[in-house]
Amino acid sequence: MPPVWKTLGREISHSEGYPTMLTELLARENITGRFDFLIIDSPNQISPIMENPIFPADAFGIPFESTKAVKSYASIYQLLLNLRPGADFRLIHVLINLTRLPGLRRRVQALMQEDNIVPAKSEIRSCGWLAQVDEYGGSIFHFRPHSNGAQDMKALVQEIITLFDNGPQVAHPETPRVAA
Repeated sequence: MPPVWKTLGREISHSEGYPTMLTELLARENITGRFDFLIIDSPNQISPIMENPIFPADAFGIPFESTKAVKSYASIYQLLLNLRPGADFRLIHVLINLTRLPGLRRRVQALMQEDNIVPAKSEIRSCGWLAQVDEYGGSIFHFRPHSNGAQDMKALVQEIITLFDNGPQVAHPETPRVAA
């Protein structure tokens, strides 16, 4: 991780209006007018950097790679509702890297079912090529286009597109239980 990224979250939080900085940049550069959709891969922890993509987003892909992810989901969900009260957005809950750990996969699925968290039809299987793509730059579609990772990501993109093809978002489910 470049040194500047290590402190960026703390630094931007001192700027007035920091949660909407990304939204303003996207509007100023007319990014959204040039693409059908934009995917932002933000950090998987609640931080000022993560808050920025919440404002311009129409959909959120939430990864579930452990039982801890399921237990902490209520915090992420509540953050979305706090930052975007009354907003119309879509959610997709994706199982990630659990195919080589069937016992853990079953426990994650059971916890999700207990909390009425519906998993996506698509799943990102364990794939060594996905773990390495960052080292080489680009995307999995260029790095290893025939890998399981590329197939899974393509299926997930199609499922996300389908979220928008099915019309307006239905009401959001009840806020999940907060883990003790």
